[in-house]
Amino acid sequence: MKKIIAFFKLIRITNLAVMALTMVLIRYCVIKPFMSFSDLSLQLSRKDFVFLMLATLFIAAAGYIINDYYDMKSDKVNRPEKMIIGNVFSLNWAIYFNFILNGIGILFGLWLAMDIGDWNYSFIFIFTSGLLWFYSSSYKAIPLLGNLIISILVALVPLLVITFEMILFSQNFKTELAAGDINYLPVIYFVLGFGIFAFWINFIREIVKDIEDIPGDRVAGKKTFPVAAGEKTAKILALIMSVIMIAGFGFVYWVYLKNLMTLVYFGLFLTIPLLFLGYKLWVSAEKKDFHFVQTGLRVLMMTGLLYAMVICVQINS
Repeated sequence: MKKIIAFFKLIRITNLAVMALTMVLIRYCVIKPFMSFSDLSLQLSRKDFVFLMLATLFIAAAGYIINDYYDMKSDKVNRPEKMIIGNVFSLNWAIYFNFILNGIGILFGLWLAMDIGDWNYSFIFIFTSGLLWFYSSSYKAIPLLGNLIISILVALVPLLVITFEMILFSQNFKTELAAGDINYLPVIYFVLGFGIFAFWINFIREIVKDIEDIPGDRVAGKKTFPVAAGEKTAKILALIMSVIMIAGFGFVYWVYLKNLMTLVYFGLFLTIPLLFLGYKLWVSAEKKDFHFVQTGLRVLMMTGLLYAMVICVQINS
């Protein structure tokens, strides 16, 4: 039982659940209502959607394992009490788990690609799997590059749902699309907005997490942005990005979503918490304070994704 619990912690079962929920929200609270509004239906079958979810989750789980594998040296300083690789599972078992989970994820991706008629789409999952390995082994230690890569991969979680839906949509409605009878750009813009939000908030969180991990990263010789530029500079960058994000909320509301429900949601559940976390970041000096901020940013990401339910209510009302 101890090893089973440790395994679930190793693959970040909570994070995987959030990924699954994100994909479900995007499919059923954003894409489906938009389709129904135009008297259309979802093109990706329920079975293939499950394959897409499983491919994404298995590859992500493998990514978490290889990340911990290459973080062992810094984790001995930053969070020794939470280390699983080297304590519960050996280094060899970590590599075995990584290969097995990646293999299962890629197989689901291949199955999905063949189901929709083009096995070449399976390379999306193969590429993602390889990128996660190189991120953990090399890119993570390069200032900002690692933050950029992992944030792009986080943004891909909602974007994959619309990508495979639109692949089939383009195949099944070629004539209507060519004639201009159907316009699916609005739903693409909405999902793209969620992807940009996920990218931006995760980038900020990654910087804060790197500030928290400065002691161990210095020992491990990792040149993350806070190590290379200093804690204060990293704080300033995170705060500038937070201000840009708040400005983005205002722009999206004023130009695209001018309604009371959106105003209340953006104000109470996104802007005010982000301002609070920005203040906490600026005054933080201890590891526990930085951990609080980056945990708060993780919660804020989930809060932002839950806006999909607001969209669903607005479309169906």
